[in-house]
Formats: sequence, structure tokens, C-alpha cells
Amino acid sequence: MVRIPACHAGGRGFESRPLRQSINPCKSLIYKGFLFLDFAPQNSSGSKFGSKPSTMAYNLPIYKRGNNFVVHIRVFGKQFKRSLKTTDPVVAAMRASQLLAHLETMFKNPNVRNFGWIADFNSGVFSAEPGDDSEDFRKGMAALEKASKAVMAAKNAEIAAAASQNIPASLPIVSEPKSQLVLKEMMDQYIQVAELKPVTQKDYDSYAKQIDAFWPNKLLSDLSDKDVTEFILHLRTRAKNSGRTVDNKVGFLRAVFNYADKYCEYEDGNPAECKNLVSKKQKRNSGAKRYAFNDLVTVFGGEEFYTFCQNQRSLYWVTMIGLITGMRVSSVCRLKRSDLKISIHNTHHIDVDSDKTAAGVRLVPIPKEFFDQLVVYLEANDGFGFKARDEKGYSDAISKPTKKFRELHEFGENKFPKMSFHGLRKSLTTYLVQQKVPVHICSAMVGHEDDSMTTGIYCEPPSVDEIGGHVLPHLKHLLKVLNFRAI
Repeated sequence: MVRIPACHAGGRGFESRPLRQSINPCKSLIYKGFLFLDFAPQNSSGSKFGSKPSTMAYNLPIYKRGNNFVVHIRVFGKQFKRSLKTTDPVVAAMRASQLLAHLETMFKNPNVRNFGWIADFNSGVFSAEPGDDSEDFRKGMAALEKASKAVMAAKNAEIAAAASQNIPASLPIVSEPKSQLVLKEMMDQYIQVAELKPVTQKDYDSYAKQIDAFWPNKLLSDLSDKDVTEFILHLRTRAKNSGRTVDNKVGFLRAVFNYADKYCEYEDGNPAECKNLVSKKQKRNSGAKRYAFNDLVTVFGGEEFYTFCQNQRSLYWVTMIGLITGMRVSSVCRLKRSDLKISIHNTHHIDVDSDKTAAGVRLVPIPKEFFDQLVVYLEANDGFGFKARDEKGYSDAISKPTKKFRELHEFGENKFPKMSFHGLRKSLTTYLVQQKVPVHICSAMVGHEDDSMTTGIYCEPPSVDEIGGHVLPHLKHLLKVLNFRAI
């Protein structure tokens, strides 16, 4: 007799009650990975109610704990819990059926003796040598597990023999159906569905192409933790990607798996979870550095830089714009004459209509003298003439000649910190805060999200005229110390 626990809410403990449907011979059929059972119930005399089998409900002692189903029974007074390691209720029912079938099969063995613990399945007597009862129980469970493995091994041998003769086995092993989601298709679908900025979408397209080349025609369910680790090793050793770039690509892969789990009923886990190489602290320390403006004045405000840029005047203009606006390099390099505008209150500004983030789309005030000279240059040259390059965007177009200039005039890292265009944003923000410009005005100037309750949520964003009223005097001072001259 096998007993199962009643509802134990409220701390009532466990009550035993018989399983409603005893284990009877049944016909089994596997179709597309699922096991279908057709039970033939018996009457008290052991004969079938009719010549034609009828299907009955098979009540099982199964409940869900966390994300998995668990079988919970009492075997002659002993509690027996076992995770069925599945979230699929059909598979859980099948696995529980197999477990109960194994217990019934073990009735044929009069005694199972292990570790001083005896289970007599015929008489229903469980006994143990003297000692701690919990320890006896653990030993008893080990004995049951060993006996169960022996039965499983015999069943697998039966299945193998039956398969070789094309004979259906009496009790097939139940396995969950394998997900058929294709990695490339899921990446493409995620990119199409997710709300992405153009720059981010371009990055994701590049990541998807690289991932598909590394794992062509791969199913999501075929990817393991080891596979992702090998991909990370490939990016670091062969592709020579930085830790942050690797984290970006693995982060994209992780997002694809999360999307499949949320919207496509994928339940095989996320092998890209917790695979970051760079910690949050390392990201903060390794990001673009802010620079003291006296260093920036020395490097970019002297005669050396002005002379160096005589043959590449766009480099001079882009650098000066970055120094006084905090705009991203991509936004600066794409500037056209039509982006330079004047408000109804006569504030000269740059209209940034496309940027990496939503907050980056903004109006940036600039001094009138600088505005007028920039209009002349952009009209004469139809822009700055820089072209974006794959994942690097416009970074290389600016960083490479700047690095060459610094090496030529001995402004290297032995004297000044490593400089990046993005660091100019941090430098300008720091400078404006030091000049007592309100923080929400600084955020609006450089295109940062303002999450404060008062200025970011309750109030309207500051207008370009309000921003200009706070920052223009300081920008004029910067142009003066940088010794700006139209080129």
C-alpha cells in the first residue's frame, strides 16, 4: 500500500490516505517525445470491467515547489520526497508514474538490505538497526535509490532489446520534448521586437552576425555553459576583444535567452547568465576619465594643435565642439548646417536630433561667436567629412589623429592621462558643476536622464534658453582659455 500526504497547510502535519488509482497494467505509446497511457482498471476479482480498455483519471501525489514539480508520498509510514526536475505537468505525471511503478516492481524482491536497513515490501515491514532515526531514514532512502537504479538499468536494457527487435517496450523512459528554437531566428526576432536606438540596433546586428558565425544553425537548447565559456575565450584570445566588449556581446546573448524564456515558452535555462568578465567597480574605474581643464588647455589650446590641424581642419572643429558642448563623437561628426538653429529668444544652439539615448536628443546652446564661425565652415564643406566604421563608429576617425598629435608633440601618457572623446563629456560636466550650475541644467546640457522627483518628474525639462542662461558665460570663458580661432 502506498500512501500520500494530505494538504498540510496550517501545520497539521501529514495524513495518510490511499492512492485512488492503483498501478495496473497499461498500454503505452510514445508520440513526439510524450508518453500516453491507456489504463485498464480492474475490479475486485482482478478481471477487467470490459474487453475494451477505458481511460481513467490517475491521481498522483504531485505538487509544485518553486519552479519544479515534486512527488511526495508515504511508504509504510516513511515520508518520501523526490524532485521530478521538470516544469512540465505532463512530464511530471509520467515521471511520478515511473517512480511508483519502480516501487511496485520492488515488491517482487522480498528484502532490500543495505547499510543495516531492511525493507520488506511483501510484509510491509521497515526496520533498522539501533541508532538515530533520521540517520536510519537517510540510509533507507539511499537503499531505495540504489534499488531504483537497479530497476531502471533493467528497464533500459529491456528497452534496448525491444528496440533492436522493433518491439514496443512496456515502460519507456520519459523525457521532455527538446526545444526547436533556432538561435539565429531568435536573435533576429529579438532585434526586431525590442525597442532599440539605431546605434544599439547596429551593434546588435553585428553581435548576431558574429554569434551565428561561431554557432551556425545552433538550437537554443543545444547551448551549454561550456559553449558560452568557449565563445568568451574566442572573443578574448582570437578576436582580441576587451572585457567590456565581451560583456556587451554575452549580454546580448543573455537578453535573447531571456526573451525566448518570456515570450517563446523556452524552459531550458540561460547559459549566458552570470558570465560577466568586468565587475561594476572595474567598469567605473576603466571608463573614460575626466580631465582637468588646465591639461586640456595645454594639449588642445596651444599653437601646436592649431598648427597640426591646418591640414585636417575638421579635427579641430570636432574637438572644440566636444570641449564646450559635451556632445558624443557620433553626434558631432554627423553635424550639418541645418542642425544649427536660433531660438525665438535668440539663443544660438545645436539641434541634436539623433543620439545614443533618448535624453541625448536635445538642444545644446553655444556662444554666438562660435556659432557664426561654425556655420561658415559647415556651409563651405557640407559637414565634417568623417565616415563611421562598423562597430567603432566615428571613434577611430578622431582618436587616431589625436593620438598621433600627442605622440608628435610629447603630450603622451607619461605626462598627461590617456584621453578619449567621451572623457570630454565628463570634463565639461565636472567644470559646470564646479561653477555652481544647477545639476539638472548640467544633465540637460550633456544629455543625461534626470531621475530626481522635483526637476526630473514633476517639472518640465529646461528650455534651451534657460540652459543657455546658465552655461553660456562659462562656455565663452572656455573658448577664451582654449585660445579658439576659426580655422
